[in-house]
Amino acid sequence: MKKPFHLWLRDKIAKQGLTQREFSKLVNIDESNVSNYILGKRIPNTRTLIRIILVLHDNGPKEVLVELLWEALSSIENIEVYDD
Repeated sequence: MKKPFHLWLRDKIAKQGLTQREFSKLVNIDESNVSNYILGKRIPNTRTLIRIILVLHDNGPKEVLVELLWEALSSIENIEVYDD
């Protein structure tokens, strides 16, 4: 099932058990940017997207990092992304 980036990010943050404030601190961006991403008002630039992926990855297996990157890029480019 295809999922837009803002919904994908919202779900990933919730799955980590983080608030927007906690997540923004981990990614080192303003909380308002996280809010705008989740509301679908903005898309992060490449540098920020990489930081988001690295925080969501949290030193897990390399395969998880690749999967997160693919999901994020797919959701931005409107390529189909399938839920777990």
